[in-house]
Amino acid sequence: ANRGPCQSGVVRALLECGANPNAQSNEGSVPLLLVAESLVNDFDNAGAVVPLLEFGADPNYQDKDGLSPAHLFAHSNALDALKVLIEGGASLQTWRKGDLTSIGHTPLFSAISKGSLESVSLLVNSGALVNQIEATDPYAVTAVGYAAALLSTDILDLLIEQGGSFCPEIGTHNILHTAILNERVAILRHLFDRHRHLASSPEILQGFNQRMYTPLQAGAACKTRSRPQMVSELISAGAILDHRDLDNPISRTAVAVATEYGAYESLIILLKSGANSLCRGPSIAWKWSFRNEAIIHIADNTFGGRFDELIRMTKPWILRDDLLNTRDFRGRSILHYAIYRGRLAYVKTLIELGANIEDVIFTPPLEENDPNFDIGEKKWIGLNAYQFAVILCKEDLEEEEEEDKVEGQFYWNEQIVHVVEYLELVLRVKDEGALQIPQIYLS
Repeated sequence: ANRGPCQSGVVRALLECGANPNAQSNEGSVPLLLVAESLVNDFDNAGAVVPLLEFGADPNYQDKDGLSPAHLFAHSNALDALKVLIEGGASLQTWRKGDLTSIGHTPLFSAISKGSLESVSLLVNSGALVNQIEATDPYAVTAVGYAAALLSTDILDLLIEQGGSFCPEIGTHNILHTAILNERVAILRHLFDRHRHLASSPEILQGFNQRMYTPLQAGAACKTRSRPQMVSELISAGAILDHRDLDNPISRTAVAVATEYGAYESLIILLKSGANSLCRGPSIAWKWSFRNEAIIHIADNTFGGRFDELIRMTKPWILRDDLLNTRDFRGRSILHYAIYRGRLAYVKTLIELGANIEDVIFTPPLEENDPNFDIGEKKWIGLNAYQFAVILCKEDLEEEEEEDKVEGQFYWNEQIVHVVEYLELVLRVKDEGALQIPQIYLS
């Protein structure tokens, strides 16, 4: 049956002569499944379904891959055969395990994958569960989410009218996350235009997925050309700009996410819309949680190669919010980090923009039993930028001598030396007293 057309009369005659309607082939298939496969291949063998069912063919047989006749009839949009199969007792909740391929997990998913509104309508009206998901799959999507991913707006509307859920359960991908991850700007617009009361509800628009991303944060992290459009759509729909889970240490704002991923166009949209440039959340580039961290810190930590671009694009907010002198949980400003890395060009840029060269590293607001507290850094507290650079250079040169000049280390020390020379020139003009090195470091 799967190789070409067959005649229902011949099938009936064979069955009347005692042929087994559930006989398995060497590959583990059965006649009813072979008929379904032939329909996928555009052979009209639907007439064989009736006699097979009359003589006891199992309408719910599944092969080794979990495929049932209902999956294949739905996928081939064989409405008459599917209707007969349903009347013959086929289960519409038959689950096909494994990856969500073009065939789909359930017959309903199969019909959605083919874009057949008629098959979807038949299945839903016949009792197919619109919110059935794989309970063990943390990234499971509902039929609504699947239709959104495939840009099937007619099917999407039908499923929503039938009670289709926008979110499998709290803490998982909802329909907005799915649309974003699949770059479906048109679906986002459709949802907010046609189903705004659902799509803009707090549990959906501000809901977190497994990565602790709201849809807005997911949009900021998405590496696509349509990222700015998606961010704009979500903001227009009412997404809370600085929303994050305050009780979860890995949750961070959309501004922090956009900065980490180098999504500077999205970052500008967020800042222009009123998002806070102080991210106050952790960075995925580090194992600990930053506190009171600004976009300028995150860009330096994760996208050093694009630091100049961030400065250029966000300069108005950097100056407005005094981000140059904002401290992170270690009590350091961005100038201290630029010095620590020996980035002379960055040091010059920051000072020209207004970073305070005389500002000192202060005591971080951490207890000594805090896992983020590094007791070794206590020795730097109270040092200004120049003193910090000198001590760094001195300590690393001493380590270099002890380690017999580890390969690659000298270049870094050389960069620190250039930073020291530049800072010394600046301070000689501003305040020569700031050039004094505390006696404790000279011994």
